[in-house]
Formats: sequence, C-alpha cells, structure tokens
Amino acid sequence: MEDTWYFDIGYHFAFSLTIFTIALVFSAAVPLIPFFGFLFFAFKYFIDKYNYMYVYETEFESEGLLATTVATY
Repeated sequence: MEDTWYFDIGYHFAFSLTIFTIALVFSAAVPLIPFFGFLFFAFKYFIDKYNYMYVYETEFESEGLLATTVATY
C-alpha cells in the first residue's frame, strides 16, 4: 500500500512561525512561555528531521530544475 499523503512544508512552516510569534509576544508577560516554546521547537526539529530524511525523502526532488529556474530570475 502506497502512502499518497505528502509532508506539507508550507503549512508546517507557517504554523511554526505562528507559534514562534505567539511565544515571542507573550514571553514578556509570562516568563515561562519561552521554555515551552523551546520544548515545542526541540520536538518539532526531531520530528521534521525524521520526516525529511526517512519518510518523505523523494517528495522534494527537483531533478536539477531548481537551479536553472532560480538562475533565470
């Protein structure tokens, strides 16, 4: 059985940026929030690293087209 779901990097990047912004804004009011933000990003780092390296490793293959596309811009 083949898995057709892919790791949506755009969604996870936006979600992480939202969590970072909330932690940064409210850290002045509640000094414990940066600790929980650190825990969130520490766990997310290892989970995303595992997803990129082992689960969805061929999903981001550009077949060499990325460098030529960027060079034209």
